[in-house]
Amino acid sequence: MIDTTYTIIRADGAQEVRKVALGEHSNYEALQALLCPLLDCDYAEHVRVWHNGEYLDLFVDEDSLHKDLPRNELATTIYRNNVMTHEPDTDPDSLPFILGDAVLFDRRVWS
Repeated sequence: MIDTTYTIIRADGAQEVRKVALGEHSNYEALQALLCPLLDCDYAEHVRVWHNGEYLDLFVDEDSLHKDLPRNELATTIYRNNVMTHEPDTDPDSLPFILGDAVLFDRRVWS
């Protein structure tokens, strides 16, 4: 098991940093058991993001749009960073956005 740091990025801008022991690449059940209570969701959707010069794993509530959750500006910026880094002429407002809370891991946990 690897001590893994993750940050809960709340839609209101608050952040909570926590640690958990996870396998090198965690299975679906282990990640869902951790993430669903944090995100108050039935299913946490995986998003690969480019953050601080490396690919990391971000998870969000799959049903955030249907739940009419508020927009998460920080998570949206992190989510859009891959495209904006590699295609800087892209209009960021043309890209999807994140609603509700998000969880960002400090390493790849999903393969």
